[in-house]
Amino acid sequence: MTSPAAAGRRVAAKPWVRKAARFGLAAKGVLYAVIGAIALQIAIGGGGGEASQQGALQRIGQEPFGAVLLGVLAVGLAGYAGWRLIQAVRGTDEDSAAKDIALRIAAAFRAALYGLLSVVALQGIRGGGGGGGDSEQELTARVLELPGGVVLVGIVGAVILVVGGLQAKRGVSAEFMEDLESYGVSNNERSVVRRLGVVGHVARAVVYGIIGGLLVKAALDADPDEAVGLDGALAELANRPYGPWLLGIVALGLVAYGAYCLVAARSVRTDAE
Repeated sequence: MTSPAAAGRRVAAKPWVRKAARFGLAAKGVLYAVIGAIALQIAIGGGGGEASQQGALQRIGQEPFGAVLLGVLAVGLAGYAGWRLIQAVRGTDEDSAAKDIALRIAAAFRAALYGLLSVVALQGIRGGGGGGGDSEQELTARVLELPGGVVLVGIVGAVILVVGGLQAKRGVSAEFMEDLESYGVSNNERSVVRRLGVVGHVARAVVYGIIGGLLVKAALDADPDEAVGLDGALAELANRPYGPWLLGIVALGLVAYGAYCLVAARSVRTDAE
């Protein structure tokens, strides 16, 4: 009898899944590159808008042929979400059941996040705009009011901190290179992908660390105003001593992560976790 994981691997190897995954990873790269560019503008005092996924989609929608670009991104993000959903369902070949479950949960979270962003991009085409600036605080406030809500918010914050730590480890060790196919990729290209990936993953780890840390603080203080999303995390960084410099460095890291996604899209393994 064929195992679910083996059946899932056959699905992941199909050409249409490969195309969806690679197109989706490229769309994700565009999104992060725009977020980094907006954050860099903020760091040098030029305004820039909201440095978040929704803010990036809004910025893209304002460009010439913005509706067309948003449509392409919506399809790409939906493809990325579908690829991650397949990973969440099929599982992994990990010997550790705990790690397999963790990877499934992470894939499911990515599927939900980028599926939602695909919907936001479609709303942008219709002129529906992006997300609100206080959505993280409002959501946290609702959760804090629930029985056990303080514990739940604290757990979510701790999980995001762990994800940030894993991103840092993934970046410093360059283990993300295992997700790329070795054939058809030149040594020079792999070197470029490696450098971009190291810088980009570490930059994401910094952002995750800020978001997770502030969520834990929101739980400890029972104060939903402490909670922030990506835009708030970058703003928090800007308010620190030497903030504009720190924000500029992280912004360049996010641009590097976007470039990594764009380059890696050509050779990503669809059966990689």
